[in-house]
Amino acid sequence: MNTRFNLTRRFGFTVLLCAGMLSSSAMAGDQTNAAAAIAVARGKIAAGDKVGANSRAPELQEQARAALIEAQQLLDNHHKKEAQAAAVHAGELADQALVSSDNRREQAEQIRRLDAQDAAISAQQSAASANMRANSAEAMGNAANLRADAATQEAVSANVRTDALRAMQTPQPASMTTTVEQDETAMLAAPMRHRALRKPVHKAAAIRPGKTVTVVTTSQH
Repeated sequence: MNTRFNLTRRFGFTVLLCAGMLSSSAMAGDQTNAAAAIAVARGKIAAGDKVGANSRAPELQEQARAALIEAQQLLDNHHKKEAQAAAVHAGELADQALVSSDNRREQAEQIRRLDAQDAAISAQQSAASANMRANSAEAMGNAANLRADAATQEAVSANVRTDALRAMQTPQPASMTTTVEQDETAMLAAPMRHRALRKPVHKAAAIRPGKTVTVVTTSQH
């Protein structure tokens, strides 16, 4: 009887010892799992900070950071399972912050490319408009030069016509004929004095006996 009792008591101690060891092992596992979850969440949050999630997705990043702080506090108070759950939630929020940050970065890059394209198109249109205005101004200048040349030619032609008209309207020199009759005897006695005429022209005339007829033709200017 004593031997059986001793064996039963020893078996009970062994069972309690194994249970205690299992409980300690489980508690150690919960501690390790919670700490590992906290480390993973902390790494995700740090990665998000490096790529700009704190500026492009600040709400999610702050929520993840708050969940991480809560997980660490739970672990410090030996609430290992709750700490692990809070750490996993912090990691999920950090993942969402990374995804949101990447999406917003791609949207910003797309907007920047569209703005650059619009600016390039606007610059091309402005250049084309400037070229059109320059061509129009050049054409207007050429037309003005042509009009000036035509006006000059017209002025020259007008001067030529004016000179021709003046030449046509200028009176031609008129001829005047003066007949002088003198007695031949008187001519021998004393030569006739008369006013000198420009460009005298003498022509022979019919002579009656005893008289000399002289015809003088002068040109008047």
